Amino acid sequence: PKKDTNKVVVYFLGKAKNYDFIPQQEEISDIKWVEIGVAKTILTYDNDKTIVNKAKIAIKERAC
Repeated sequence: PKKDTNKVVVYFLGKAKNYDFIPQQEEISDIKWVEIGVAKTILTYDNDKTIVNKAKIAIKERAC
């Protein structure tokens, strides 16, 4: 977000206990729960779409 600034992003795959959330308003402009198949269609960045695809594969592998 700032010139000459490096940012590290870490993703976690987890299972929600409920669908309640409290957004961190300084960091997040919008938040919502969607089915994983829908997530890819509403994401803007290709990297985020790739991560959702990897998560979908990991979830499918765990179900087997």
